[in-house]
Amino acid sequence: MRKSYLIITILLLIWASSSFLLITVKALNENSEFVVLFDETHDQYFCYSNGTYFSALSLLNDTGDFEVRILEKSSSITTQTLQTVDILVISNPSSDPTYAFTQEELSAIRSFVQGGGSLFLICSAWANIQYLNVNRPNPTELNKILNSLSLGSTHAFTNETIINFGGSSQYVDDSHQIIISSSEFTLPILGSSNFRVGAGIQQVLIFSSAIQVTDQTKIIARGHAYSKTESSGEIAPPWLVGIEYSPFSRIVLCGAGFMFSDNTRFYSPISSSNPWLYAQDSYHAVSFENLKLWYNIFTYLGADQENYSLLLFLFFIPFFLVGLGIILKDRIKGISLTTGKKPPEKRIEDLLLKRAMILRKARMELKTRNKKEASNLYQRAADLSLKIEDQEAREKYLQKAEDLKGQK
Repeated sequence: MRKSYLIITILLLIWASSSFLLITVKALNENSEFVVLFDETHDQYFCYSNGTYFSALSLLNDTGDFEVRILEKSSSITTQTLQTVDILVISNPSSDPTYAFTQEELSAIRSFVQGGGSLFLICSAWANIQYLNVNRPNPTELNKILNSLSLGSTHAFTNETIINFGGSSQYVDDSHQIIISSSEFTLPILGSSNFRVGAGIQQVLIFSSAIQVTDQTKIIARGHAYSKTESSGEIAPPWLVGIEYSPFSRIVLCGAGFMFSDNTRFYSPISSSNPWLYAQDSYHAVSFENLKLWYNIFTYLGADQENYSLLLFLFFIPFFLVGLGIILKDRIKGISLTTGKKPPEKRIEDLLLKRAMILRKARMELKTRNKKEASNLYQRAADLSLKIEDQEAREKYLQKAEDLKGQK
């Protein structure tokens, strides 16, 4: 009998823990948007304020899937500033010691990632030629973050610029402007979902530094067979890496910060009327999908984080039921199991989870332009909001459903 008590107590604790995970993962955002915080407190060249990342961040915000916030120079990265954030983006911090990451900031970032937040670290490349001589990369500060996350021994940004050394179809009239085709993005790897970052990508244009990584399964994209690091000569070096840090947090490392910028410094024949984000080879009538890759990266950083907790929850249900069976079989004296309605608090949690799942499906339908189905899903979310007595959210989703009905 005591054994039965012990078994059911353990199972109840496990079940309660998995239920707790289900309702606290940041991806289950009541507002149906992932909150992205873009750091500008470390004197970055690539940022929203000076216009270099204006388009990339504005377009991301306009998707409806992400709410972009800017952490301005007068602020700092703290546990408090990260409290309501899902994805933190840090792009090529300055080499000026004045703007170096403090131990407090590194600790806040570490706690953020360990607590389920996702992280996007962006470095850049440098070439001693006039049209690209804009901003030297500073991998040192980014590597401090990797070290604080105990990733420094297996992952590192470098000062090594990737260049092309042959194959005229692999670059655009300059050895630094390298074409990356779909074949340079990783194929599906068992146990990893980072391959999805390259989903649907035909080709992108990069000007990038290399990333050192020991685990080949973490590589999302590398240089082509005719590319190498400028000094050491490493062939086809990685420049985009994805790390599933925990079931609830992901990290993306990118050496090609230039490719997502509004900067129009190209070597002809790349059209200078288009920024790198929309890069086009006007002479060969080729368009590159840098913007699509930008979206894919954030989708990877934000998507599916709740599924692990759901699977954990479902996994333990049979064990929980077995435990109940043991108690019923033993007919423990003094214990009466009654059925009835769930406690109100638990029911609200269930409805919140269900609503979050429906909103996620609605966002996916919008990405495939199935606006009719998305409208139906937002209507369902509104109905659930009524049961939760969340009038503000109900009105928001009703309006969203109504807006989508009038669109083709």
